[in-house]
Amino acid sequence: MDQATDTALEKDAIAELRRREQGCLARVTSIKRKLAGGSHAVSEADLLRWENELAEVRAKLPPANESAIN
Repeated sequence: MDQATDTALEKDAIAELRRREQGCLARVTSIKRKLAGGSHAVSEADLLRWENELAEVRAKLPPANESAIN
């Protein structure tokens, strides 16, 4: 593969991680709201699971001020 292809693949991977990050954030926010409202449909374990997933996704992402192209 050439450098342009590698860069495109890297950008796609970063975009997918950003989508996963947004999904995790949405879940964490939703669970926090439900817990604050007294819902029993979710638990602290659910919140912990999604916070951990969010941390794992964020650990794979480059810092926001770095671009995929160096």
